[in-house]
Amino acid sequence: MMLNVRDISFSYGEGLILNKVSFIAQSGEITGIIGRNGSGKTTLIRCINNTIIPKTGDCLLGESSIRKMSIKERARHIGVVPQQQVIPFPFSVRDIVHMGRYAYQQRFKSARIDDYRIVDAALEQTELSKVQRRRIDQLSGGEFQRVLIARALVQEPKILLLDEPTAHLDINHQIEVLELVRRITHEKDLITICVSHDLNMTARFCSRIIALHDKTVYLNGTPDEVLNASVLRKLYTITVEFKRSSQGKQVIIPLDVL
Repeated sequence: MMLNVRDISFSYGEGLILNKVSFIAQSGEITGIIGRNGSGKTTLIRCINNTIIPKTGDCLLGESSIRKMSIKERARHIGVVPQQQVIPFPFSVRDIVHMGRYAYQQRFKSARIDDYRIVDAALEQTELSKVQRRRIDQLSGGEFQRVLIARALVQEPKILLLDEPTAHLDINHQIEVLELVRRITHEKDLITICVSHDLNMTARFCSRIIALHDKTVYLNGTPDEVLNASVLRKLYTITVEFKRSSQGKQVIIPLDVL
């Protein structure tokens, strides 16, 4: 299975944000999206999920157009972990995760045994079973992110979209969350797309990287192909140095702003 993003363009009024963005994302892989603030990363995620309607283009899951899917049908195919989310009521962890099953439930009918089983499995996968009765406002940042991931997983999606999933986490929780995302992507053969400003985490966890610049795809390739000095100079107007980690991954050291 693959996601084919074809010629996506989007404008806010007269301001063009994305211009004919195209790429393919494969199942079982994490595809990273990088670029400066304002380059259209979050807008692209919203276009893929059809939260906002592109001016041109379409996204195909296999042969199916995401734009032509109903809201419930999209929810059965795409799970989204937003950059920030405020939950105004002190629901329990289990209640929040169970909300992801709405696309499978019929109006005025109670949850099925399958719904409970799927929620239990997601809580186990995200290591939340022991805190499932805890209120959402009593969690750490890392636990809260895992709740949002579990809620997306119970939708049984083929695509997982993450918008800056580690933006407000300390370093150990960043690694925890991204290790979880990588494991789930491989186990469930998901098409995972992750927006990130953290280039070193992108290098470590992504199979491919889409670099956005000047409203379109500047480069699409492996971390080694994309995260080099000339590309980062173009994208961020900075100079950098590189090292290799013990895992053989690029480690980027920013030096100066040009």
